[in-house]
Amino acid sequence: MSSTTKYITFGVVLAAILALFIYLGQNSKKKFNWRETYDEKSKQPFGSFVMHDILKSYFPGNSFQDLKERPAKSLPNPDSVSKLAHYVFIGDGFYADTADTDKLLLFVHEGNQAFIAANAMPNYLLESIFRDSCEDEDRVYHSFVGEYVDSIELNFKHPQLVENQPVKYEFLIGGEKFRHEWSHIDTLRGECTEGAKNFTPLGNMNDDNVNFARINYGRGQIYLHSNPIVFTNFHLLDTVKLRYVSKVFSHLSAGSIYWDTKSRTSRDVIRQMNGSNPRFDRESPIKYILEQPGLRWAWFIMLSLIALYLIFAAKRKQRTIPVLEEKNNTSLDFIHTIGQMYFRQGEHIRLCDMMMKQFQTFVREKYHLASREMNEEFIKLLSLKSDVPQERIQRIVDYENLIYRNSLTEDSMVEFYHLLNNFYKICK
Repeated sequence: MSSTTKYITFGVVLAAILALFIYLGQNSKKKFNWRETYDEKSKQPFGSFVMHDILKSYFPGNSFQDLKERPAKSLPNPDSVSKLAHYVFIGDGFYADTADTDKLLLFVHEGNQAFIAANAMPNYLLESIFRDSCEDEDRVYHSFVGEYVDSIELNFKHPQLVENQPVKYEFLIGGEKFRHEWSHIDTLRGECTEGAKNFTPLGNMNDDNVNFARINYGRGQIYLHSNPIVFTNFHLLDTVKLRYVSKVFSHLSAGSIYWDTKSRTSRDVIRQMNGSNPRFDRESPIKYILEQPGLRWAWFIMLSLIALYLIFAAKRKQRTIPVLEEKNNTSLDFIHTIGQMYFRQGEHIRLCDMMMKQFQTFVREKYHLASREMNEEFIKLLSLKSDVPQERIQRIVDYENLIYRNSLTEDSMVEFYHLLNNFYKICK
């Protein structure tokens, strides 16, 4: 077989393989992403595209706006809002720092409304919401409570809204039912919730657990819903569940809507912030990084750069750098030798003068003090820095005059030596 025939045969086989892949790709069943993203741009089962689209025209004649930044920066000031406005958040975990919380509560306090559907919320926000509802200030509200069950039933408390048959929700993935963590508002912690003057239960989960409630805050209201998954695309395709969601939003008065797109995170992150997540420590942080598109790309780019560095760095070769012997400081040995020579020759003045200069050099290098004029200010500063009493430093300084007048004896030299040696031992 000639080389031309080989190339033609190879091309035909390759074209057939590509055609097969294209055919299989076009005829394969569409795969869905069953992760709870609550993304308003996502048409996947647990995105919020449908809810987002419904709310755009839910209040005719009123505006709808996506917040492009966190509430602290993008939520308008109450005095700039001419009529009733709503803040709406739907997500797994609601992340709000102190600045976001303060801005949101100010927005509500001045007569607006907030609707928050989340499985977990920060302690700081919950405590701020329920603080005015507590008769006992030392008892504060902490968190939502989760139950791992395969299905729940939701209903309303208002007689005009209650369903004859509770609305049943199951956690399904590809038609298969799984156990899921369904949250509800903890009303068993006492006077901060049930029975509080500003807390009104509006809906319940499995009859005895509150999952939907209104809190009066200032001149406005905050609506909390602990099951955000009921607002996702998958459940809104069902007529009964769509009616349930419509009744939830019927509690809101007509007005403009600010949809928060920037405060979503996972419930595990919020519980870790609150210090109440027993599962978080057993889960790898890499899981959360890989779940976030931005963090995932940053992680892969970082790993790629490290790999490139290792590849190119491995090709570089460098000759061995010889080990150099450490240089020895022979100044002290020299001074010791000269001192012994002066002592044997009986030149006490010159020996004391050398010790004084060594002392001044030590002070300049260690404490950065000019020792040319050792006056009272010098003594005070040196005492502060060295933690040596001024009296001892004064006695050392006094020897400068004795050296200058050549009035030193052998005994004085010995005393001067002991003074200096004592200073070097106790100085800091």
